[in-house]
Amino acid sequence: MGTTLAERGEPVPGEPFPGEPGRPRGILGHLMSTAATDGLTFVLGIASSILINRALLPEGRGHLAAVMSLLVVAGTAFGFGVTKSFLHYLNADASGGEAPQKGAAVGAAFTVLPLSILLGAALLLGFGPDLPDGIAVPVYALALAYFCVMRGNDVTSNALHAVRRIHAINAAKTAQQVTRVLLVSALFATGALTVPAALGIELATQMLVLAITMRVLFAQRELRPRWAGVRAVLPGMLAYGFAYQAYTILWTTQLKIDVVLLKEWGSAQAAGLYATAVNWSDLVVRIPAVVLFVLTPHLAQLGSDTEGLAKSARSVRMLLPLLVLLAAGLAALAPWLMRVLYGVEFEPSGGSLRILLPGTVCMSLFLILTTQVVVARRFAPLIAVATVGLLLNVALNRALIPERGASGAALASSITYALSFALLLAVQCVRYRTSPLVFLVPRPADWRPLFALLGSKRGGP
Repeated sequence: MGTTLAERGEPVPGEPFPGEPGRPRGILGHLMSTAATDGLTFVLGIASSILINRALLPEGRGHLAAVMSLLVVAGTAFGFGVTKSFLHYLNADASGGEAPQKGAAVGAAFTVLPLSILLGAALLLGFGPDLPDGIAVPVYALALAYFCVMRGNDVTSNALHAVRRIHAINAAKTAQQVTRVLLVSALFATGALTVPAALGIELATQMLVLAITMRVLFAQRELRPRWAGVRAVLPGMLAYGFAYQAYTILWTTQLKIDVVLLKEWGSAQAAGLYATAVNWSDLVVRIPAVVLFVLTPHLAQLGSDTEGLAKSARSVRMLLPLLVLLAAGLAALAPWLMRVLYGVEFEPSGGSLRILLPGTVCMSLFLILTTQVVVARRFAPLIAVATVGLLLNVALNRALIPERGASGAALASSITYALSFALLLAVQCVRYRTSPLVFLVPRPADWRPLFALLGSKRGGP
């Protein structure tokens, strides 16, 4: 499944930080901005998926989902984690240490791109899913181009994220989804929306994001790539990145491998049905994803590990009831939504979605917990939990897919996500000698900063 979340805690409304000129400052201000953007992009994404699913039907949707899932795994596996080290290298001056040259850190990330692209291309061409003869060549040609652009976006977007240029990234995301809807609508209306065409649209919108983020990046003098200091910072970035990467590869593979396995051990049709369920379960993940996106760079500036833990615990407490309510409502409407939006061919996706949702809630909370652990550079427990989760996920998929198809893949994922959350929660409770109730029981005080901010918006100038 996938996707990508955060950890935070006790911020004061309007808490100052080096923000963007003319923009609301503070964690809650960025949260509200990002939540609005993410809600809009989700709606636009669903609009695109309706047309894509109706044009491609379950089988074509399965081919597209399998290729896109493998692209994400390749991007994660061969990014070497260097862009995640931006959280340290671009914020080092804020923590009181001697800051490496920021431009050299960005330059180092660009330096490893050619090797990353070469290895990703080898994985894609060597282990890519089988496709019908009529579409195999154009799909893989577009996939390779998409992978190159995606790697560039990884550098530019993570650099802007690390220095909290969040509004710029939100603008790029919105432009991407609006353009995607327009292109999908145009091709659907003309009857030209095929699997290669859909992948071509993904490539075009990724190029748009790269153009926007590159322009913002180069407008920041301190972030412009500088090659003179690359040799000094690259070893440290790789050391940080490889530790982070081991966990990320395991977790991302666990999130994405089910679609690929379902196509291989089941059918392209089953993969298409399951991918549609996954897209809707992403609605549950998006709420903690917003929290993760905004607050990770703020946690990177904290000097106290326990302060980061307090922020992550508070986030889990605040989001748990909201996620449960959202998942329950989505489960009640699932079959109806699939039938009305995509047609009777996709109605079985509703059953898979219902099975997937409990695990998705757990996965969302797991991702919130991980951010504080990552910022504290305690990768060992994350690697251990992700390894257990991946092995269990593959084993359960092998056992369940042949007989249950898409619903079997959903059950396998739901079980492994719940186990991953339980294991990481236990690790945190043991390390900090605290009770699970600290994370799981909501407190009225958690919401006061948000209510105070909303009140100031209504009553302020």
